[in-house]
Amino acid sequence: MKQKLIALFLAFIMVGSLFGILLSGSTQSDNNESTDQTNAPGFESISGKHVNHEFNSIDDALQLTPKGVVSAQYFDVSKIKGTPMENLIDLNRTAPREMYNADITKSYTTSYNDSQGFQLHTFTPEIVAFQYNEESYNGYQLLGRGNGIFNVIGDPTILGQEEKVKNVIDVISDKSDNTDKFDHIISYTNPDAEIEVVQDVPNGFADQYYLGFNQLENNDYQRNIVYLNPSNSTVDNISQLEANSTERGVEFNTTTEGNITKVVVEGNLMSVTSEPEPHAEMNNTNQTQP
Repeated sequence: MKQKLIALFLAFIMVGSLFGILLSGSTQSDNNESTDQTNAPGFESISGKHVNHEFNSIDDALQLTPKGVVSAQYFDVSKIKGTPMENLIDLNRTAPREMYNADITKSYTTSYNDSQGFQLHTFTPEIVAFQYNEESYNGYQLLGRGNGIFNVIGDPTILGQEEKVKNVIDVISDKSDNTDKFDHIISYTNPDAEIEVVQDVPNGFADQYYLGFNQLENNDYQRNIVYLNPSNSTVDNISQLEANSTERGVEFNTTTEGNITKVVVEGNLMSVTSEPEPHAEMNNTNQTQP
């Protein structure tokens, strides 16, 4: 089942691609040789400006995201770790400790059509326990990690190829606008979701798609799916799934407002994660091809 759940949340986004680039090769070192938490300097050891922005949802992260993004995902790792939700994703892949020699608490990943992207992270403790080369851009210090990858320290810390990192700094510095592509669909989402994915849709089941997953206070789980301009087949599938949802042990609610259709599924972890995606090609209500 875990393979199916990973496919559900990660099918459209290459999680950890930047991690792979960095961790597959050697890092460079001019200024910082320490990789030990005990001796590692804190963020204050990095001169210049530090990133300081709200980072509690995918909406917050999109405010830092340059235009052109085609998909994005957000994980509140601190809320997922140690809970049954941890079975939904591979935290070792999403938030590898080796990246900062510290525990990643929140993670955000973007994809662009040029195959480049960037990530945002918070981690604890806030130390600089990695090797780097240093250069300056618009008052921020770009910490070269090797293989063309750079960090900019702060809350959150930026990670990515040089061009994308500089583009994010330009957004932070009000030298360019952040993306507004997903503003409409995001306005219908749950800002407290521990896992969030938003994307353009290449195959036509909708124009845009959002998936959010969170645990409720009664220890049940909720899955939110929001479609912008869903296709007729998607709408038909939603009606089919809602008609017999109680037989599958879930509460299934659908609302439509203008060009937005929102599906909220609630139930126990097994039922909610096994629930078919309405846009998937279904032979019956118990099968899906995510």
